[in-house]
Amino acid sequence: LTPETEANLYSSWRALNPQESTYARRNFNALGGEYYGQQLLKAMGASPVSDRDRSYKSQRAGSATTMGTDRLIENSRGLLSPEIDRSGDYRYLSADGSVKVGDYQTGFTEMRSRGGVSRPVDTVRLNLIKSIDGATSDELRNFEENYANTARMLQSRGESATPDAVIGAMADVTLPPIKQGSVGDGIRGGKALSALNTFAEQNFDDQFRYDTVLYGLQSPGVREKPGGMIPEEVIFLDNRKTNDALEKLRLMPSISPSGHEINVTPKIKDLAREGAAARLTRDPRVAQLLG
Repeated sequence: LTPETEANLYSSWRALNPQESTYARRNFNALGGEYYGQQLLKAMGASPVSDRDRSYKSQRAGSATTMGTDRLIENSRGLLSPEIDRSGDYRYLSADGSVKVGDYQTGFTEMRSRGGVSRPVDTVRLNLIKSIDGATSDELRNFEENYANTARMLQSRGESATPDAVIGAMADVTLPPIKQGSVGDGIRGGKALSALNTFAEQNFDDQFRYDTVLYGLQSPGVREKPGGMIPEEVIFLDNRKTNDALEKLRLMPSISPSGHEINVTPKIKDLAREGAAARLTRDPRVAQLLG
């Protein structure tokens, strides 16, 4: 976008979203970043799905549908259009012709310490469990120990000890059972595991099963400014390969301070070494788009 076009678009978006205030520019830039992500996916060989392969909600969304378009973005028909649902940002055909669901997340290339010194960030936060409802205090307090014990038990039996397999084995034993939807006690899979064995059936609508994630990374302060929708670095993650890589990396997931999520934070370079992540900004096709 030219600066003038971006300014006009932002003004129109603000008029449609008067509730936005403190983080209006950041939220606008995050939404706009999805469109740059769409073009990056196309540059890497992704193509639009046919109407028969559009998401469940898009096929039933009336005038807001993405049916009949060449969009990879699936959650709205345009930046000024209402969202179809709160599912994956993208739906596209990969180079092998399979339908993929992807998401776009923002993050930082560096962090600033209290002394004003910047340090590089070479990690991504992966959400393994979206919510834990009805867990006992012992289940929460002993999560890491129980996770490690379950991983060792699976390995001793010659079975996979990926995060998906370990959490699946912990469900209804040292964690609440797997549940569908947000009502009642149980655990719900996060984006990183939503398309894998333990949680795939929980997400009956496949647009909530995330196969890939694009991370649009920027230095601090950029995403609050005009032009902040353009990422400075882009990381592509394959969730299934990432799940396999995490078994080799032996990282310990942890419960968030809120007590409602389980996350793990691997280094990008480690995931790239295992073939689960790619730094797209190093690809000439992507570098041209980002200028």
